[in-house]
Amino acid sequence: MSSRSNRLLMSESYILHDGTLPDTHMHTHAAIILMVSRGRPLLIETQAGSRYACHSVLINAGVTHRLLSGHEALSAWYIDITTPFAAYLRQHYFQSGPILPDLLALSTRTILHQRAPDFARFLGCFAGFHAADYAIDARLQASVLLMRQWQRMPEVAAACCLSPSRFSHLFSEQLGVAFRQYRLWQQACVFLRHFQAQHSLTHQALEHGFSDASHLSHSFRKLVGLSPSEVVGNYKCVEWLAL
Repeated sequence: MSSRSNRLLMSESYILHDGTLPDTHMHTHAAIILMVSRGRPLLIETQAGSRYACHSVLINAGVTHRLLSGHEALSAWYIDITTPFAAYLRQHYFQSGPILPDLLALSTRTILHQRAPDFARFLGCFAGFHAADYAIDARLQASVLLMRQWQRMPEVAAACCLSPSRFSHLFSEQLGVAFRQYRLWQQACVFLRHFQAQHSLTHQALEHGFSDASHLSHSFRKLVGLSPSEVVGNYKCVEWLAL
């Protein structure tokens, strides 16, 4: 499958990759990920040296790992940690560990791959999930909206009526990653959504809250294990879905 056949769909809460990915460096997502192979098993390696060969894998946010895919076709769903679905996964799945290999049965993987993957079909695989039953702390929900204005943590904490230390602890405890890491993840997502090939990387880095192109590249390698050019060059276009 060529990069021109790869799809990247984005919404406020989810990102969906469908196609191939190059092998990555060690990185730490600020999102929950479910990857499903369309063929041979995926190989996941953690920073601690553990290896998982599996046809599907659910990885919690904040877990340092790399993908050794051999350019196998796969679908990958990236789930924002502030969503009700992320709260559902934390409550019902990650109690047994941060990496869950072969979570999905063959029949479920077949359903997901019968047609082009989408968000509704993905969520339908988890019959026990009802959004109204799961929510994060209202103060953390408010902080996400403030974060989109590129405000720093002391400002966000104050707006949530919390001290910076209490806010930092609450954020990490409930969502599994530090505020700063999640803020970088959001900036990277905004960069991808609005990427324009005709503009310089430096211009777009500054426009989306990074100090310079080097800061953008370093952040991408830490967050996804690939450079910005490797990511955007993997897709013909980025599709935006308002869900």
